[in-house]
Amino acid sequence: MHFENGKFDEFKIGHREWINLKDILDVEYYYRGRWVKVSKEKFYVTMVDTFLSYWGKAEGKKARYVYECDSIEKARIVAENAKNRADQKGINILTKKPYYNKKINYVQFRNEETDPNWYVKNAFK
Repeated sequence: MHFENGKFDEFKIGHREWINLKDILDVEYYYRGRWVKVSKEKFYVTMVDTFLSYWGKAEGKKARYVYECDSIEKARIVAENAKNRADQKGINILTKKPYYNKKINYVQFRNEETDPNWYVKNAFK
């Protein structure tokens, strides 16, 4: 994902090629030698919490959050809120539910019911 001017607007495929995010939401696209259709139903915003990593429940592991969103608009709001917090790094918007190795990552899946403030625009400014 490419973050510029406060919005996620591009998606990197391969090493050099960028596709506008609006384009891939409406069509199939060619990725790593095959055609892929992006699901419009769910989006996942992932991030690493640098403050909570390696201690407490995440002792010896990275603390990761995965926020499930029903639309790209909500995903952008969650991503922008994460960007506004100094303790959140590695922010990504994904179209497939991510998997992380549990031996090195403490992962918490969150949604609008568990953390409603994350889905409010500019909640952490």
